[in-house]
Amino acid sequence: VIYNFSQFDKIPVEKKLKIHLKFDTGMKRLGFEPDDIPKLLGKLRKYSNLHIVSIFSHLAASNDKTSDNFTKDQIHLFRQICNKIEKFLGYKPIKHILNSSGITRFPEYQFDMVRLGAGLHGIDTGGTISQRLIPVHSLKSVISQIKYVKAGEGIGYGRKCIKDHDRIIAIIPVGYADGLLRQAGNGNFKVWIDGDFVPVIADVNMDMSFIDITGLSGIKEGDRVEIFGEHAGITDLAKAGNTIFYEILSRISPRVKRVYFD
Repeated sequence: VIYNFSQFDKIPVEKKLKIHLKFDTGMKRLGFEPDDIPKLLGKLRKYSNLHIVSIFSHLAASNDKTSDNFTKDQIHLFRQICNKIEKFLGYKPIKHILNSSGITRFPEYQFDMVRLGAGLHGIDTGGTISQRLIPVHSLKSVISQIKYVKAGEGIGYGRKCIKDHDRIIAIIPVGYADGLLRQAGNGNFKVWIDGDFVPVIADVNMDMSFIDITGLSGIKEGDRVEIFGEHAGITDLAKAGNTIFYEILSRISPRVKRVYFD
């Protein structure tokens, strides 16, 4: 992928190479600016050993309805860029700009291909087809121990979550080092166990967390707990941490066992 001029200095002129050109149409991240096109065409003329496989850009706010005009401006600018590049090349590289929310909200601008990211995980970032998508990921743990907490007793670091009544709590061996956000504690998020949602209480520890199972019957050590998945939504966990689901998935540590299903 070539996105700035300094990269051309590292390209051997004697070897035929296939490259992809990235343009910045408003994201202000990687990519050539539209005004760079004359200079870029000069470089492509010099490096005739290069074959342009694709031209692409990235939408900055395709999931935000208030930014639809900006998104359309990005797409129209991208089309203008592609027309200029294709006219110079004499052939048509693959063109793509749509991400997951762009696919669902601007299907008329699919060009030659699309880039499915969040949608591949069953997450509707555009807010238009959520009922038709099924999340493909889940994070599960088990109950390590069940404890009885008396009225007035605190839980975990800082003796948090003191109540005026007796409770039954369960400790699960998953913490913020595994992907359960620290902000999920103190009642800000609920996990699913045996048909019920129960709150994560006190502070989430590095390797362990506490859940309140008071009032539930039949719960025992070894029972499975769903942090997120079929019942507990990853987007709910993201809201508890004031973040996005991408960050949660990327922060699940390597020590968490992965199981893949066809």
